[in-house]
Formats: sequence, C-alpha cells, structure tokens
Amino acid sequence: MRDERTLTVKTFDTPIGLDAVEIETLLKGAADQTNLSARIEHFSRSFLGRPYVEGSLGGGSHLPEEFRVSLAAFDCVTLIETGLALALARTTEAFIDRIRRIRYKDGEVDWFRRNHYMVDWTQNNEDQGFVSNLTTGLLA
Repeated sequence: MRDERTLTVKTFDTPIGLDAVEIETLLKGAADQTNLSARIEHFSRSFLGRPYVEGSLGGGSHLPEEFRVSLAAFDCVTLIETGLALALARTTEAFIDRIRRIRYKDGEVDWFRRNHYMVDWTQNNEDQGFVSNLTTGLLA
C-alpha cells in the first residue's frame, strides 16, 4: 500500500560560510527583545572584537556570484547588513531572507545587483522598508 501523505519542506538557499548554530544562538539571546534599536545594539555588541576583513564577499563582474555570510570577520558594510538582518529576524530562515534582500537589489543574488555603494544600499533598502532616510526634508 502506497503512503499518500505529503511532506512539505520549506527550502532556502543557505549562504556559503553560514554558521547556523551561531545564528540560532544569537537569535535566542535576543528573543525577549522586541525593540529594533535594542536588537541592533545587542547583535552589534556581540560582534565586538571580531576582525575586519576586506573583500569578504568575493566575486566580480566576470564571476558567478556566491551568496556568502560569515560571522567570523566583517567589513563595514557586512557588519551593518548582518546586524540589521539579525535584528529583523526571529529564525535562521528569516535571517537568510533578510540579509539576501538587504545585500542585493530585490534579493536577487547577482554581482550586478549587489549594493556595492552606500548610495545604492540606502536607496534599495529604503525602497524595501528596511531603513528610513531621516534627513529627507531637513535641507528644504
């Protein structure tokens, strides 16, 4: 007799270098915090003392893009992306989704859609509702 039950498995692209155990530990450590600012501070504080590294995302216009996340070392942008993505997430799957959408325009993993410049990073993340430009209208 054939089993008619269906198992539904949610799939997501796991970034290269992701330490899912550390992500879960970090998220559990902030589970009682609901304020976004407090969550950002909590996660940022947990990364104090981690080394700075250039070019941690690799890639290039002539190479296929690889979705990478490392908690071992950061550059200034990956530190911001990681802290914000953790603050916006409650699960590892949500963290992966947030960091992908924060790092790449419309979440599409492609070197040409990566937010290489802060002007692109801020505009694309404001468009998605992850950040707000508090200076709009101040100079008018």
